[in-house]
Amino acid sequence: MHLRAKAKHKTKRFGAWFVLILSFAGFATPSHVWAYGFPVFQSSIFYQVDMEFGNDQAMNIGGLVFGNQDIYFAPSAPLVFSNDVAMAGQYFLNQSALDPTDRSTANGGITFLEQHLTNVCQLSPPVGFFTFGSGHPATANYAMLASSAGSSNEPVHFFCLADLIIIISNKTVTATSGYGIDNQATIIPPADLGKFIKLGETFYNGRESKTINAVNVDIGKLRTWSATNNTLRAALGGRDLKSVYIADLSVEANRETGIVLTNGSALPPLGLSIATPNPAYIVGSWNTSTNGNPSAIYADAITVLSGAWKNNHSADKFLSAQQRR
Repeated sequence: MHLRAKAKHKTKRFGAWFVLILSFAGFATPSHVWAYGFPVFQSSIFYQVDMEFGNDQAMNIGGLVFGNQDIYFAPSAPLVFSNDVAMAGQYFLNQSALDPTDRSTANGGITFLEQHLTNVCQLSPPVGFFTFGSGHPATANYAMLASSAGSSNEPVHFFCLADLIIIISNKTVTATSGYGIDNQATIIPPADLGKFIKLGETFYNGRESKTINAVNVDIGKLRTWSATNNTLRAALGGRDLKSVYIADLSVEANRETGIVLTNGSALPPLGLSIATPNPAYIVGSWNTSTNGNPSAIYADAITVLSGAWKNNHSADKFLSAQQRR
């Protein structure tokens, strides 16, 4: 599995948005993800609160890494940082107390090829972080993002910036063009959505101790649809899409929704940014085309899984970590 690096990387959900920017070789710093006229983040990995690295395969991160609080390192396989690592707090060579996984025997080893700095000044990203309101996180988030559209007195959120808006509710998928494209006037036919979105699959997330209702988005099929459809493409002036906002607002007891991104080794020609208020899961390679296109993923939490991942093995506690991949 490749993310312009040979690695599997799991991030831990500690209640804030995580931003993973994947562009060019080795998680290199992107230069084409913009908000308010300048790059959204300087770092290839940025976390607003505590961050933990607990990779089970060898991992080499080539871009800058920044944490606005502490960073925990508990790798089970070699972990190499080829660029600077900085944090507003401290770093710890053990797992976080918030991580329920037993990593007491983790001994993968950590190599810093550049500086690793602590107690630096916190960064204030140009897109707002916020606390979810009452009720389902995605519902509260979607309402907030939608309400800010068109208001000059509030920040512009991802909902307003996306080329394509996809909403899932009660197992029904609807989609429109972006708010900033034509005020969501272009309706995407359900038959088109079925070409790259699939509902109904589940898997078990041991970290959350919950079954995940998956919304599978096949990026390869999305790429093909983007190049050939006659609905959204017309609204975009004949170009490919380059950003998607997707939210699953479904609520089910003892379950959690998740956006699963598959077949993402080749992105649309203009690159692809995806924003979701749900947890996101990347399965297999991402953005490994020859040149690498600008790409960013914004989500409540991000977990990167091997291309050999199998949903039906996710709840089997008797399989080794190698077998579950």
